[in-house]
Amino acid sequence: MMKICTYIIIVLMSFCSSVFAQNVNYLQRRADRGDVSSQFNLALCYFYGQNVRQDLQKAVFLFEKAANNGLAEAQVMLGNCYVEGKGIEKDSVKAFELYNQAAWCESSMGLYSLGNAYYYGIGTPRDVIRARYYYNKAAVKGNKEAKKRYQQIRFEKD
Repeated sequence: MMKICTYIIIVLMSFCSSVFAQNVNYLQRRADRGDVSSQFNLALCYFYGQNVRQDLQKAVFLFEKAANNGLAEAQVMLGNCYVEGKGIEKDSVKAFELYNQAAWCESSMGLYSLGNAYYYGIGTPRDVIRARYYYNKAAVKGNKEAKKRYQQIRFEKD
């Protein structure tokens, strides 16, 4: 399951390099005031242990706050935590629900993750046709890993 989330983590790490340089206290104050992007960025800091001591439970708590406020990237990361059991008990059905929510936001990461869920049967029965559909939607939005996956399974039968 770790390979499923590798691409997403790589994308987020490149996105996060500037986030990690931010003052954690500043992020905390903004997160406490309900700023969704600060909640997510602070969660990433705790998840990776950047500028703070790594705390997966705090990361999950903050991902959940941002996810509940509709941030697709937080929904994907929280889903990944559920799949891998990082900071929270494993629950593939909950992960599938979160990926589905992120895909409804038309997030390329959400679409790609939902494609993975269908392809690998994470929280749902395996369905190659649906996986192909979501990989293609993510690829159209510029997700290179989804494009690769779509090409790999393009002719695969369900």
